[in-house]
Amino acid sequence: MNPAIVAGKQDSWAKLPPAQREELLQAFREEIPERWRKRLEAYFLSLAAEEVKDADK
Repeated sequence: MNPAIVAGKQDSWAKLPPAQREELLQAFREEIPERWRKRLEAYFLSLAAEEVKDADK
């Protein structure tokens, strides 16, 4: 995965419905190198935490 392609795409990714994000993640999971997989998982966890935080407001 090219970091230049991923950089700056967080807003677009965050706008996807959760089911669609999960579907895309599953589709590319096997192709993602371990170092990127850990970063993506951390990012997804932070998105989920933000969504929960926003839902509580």
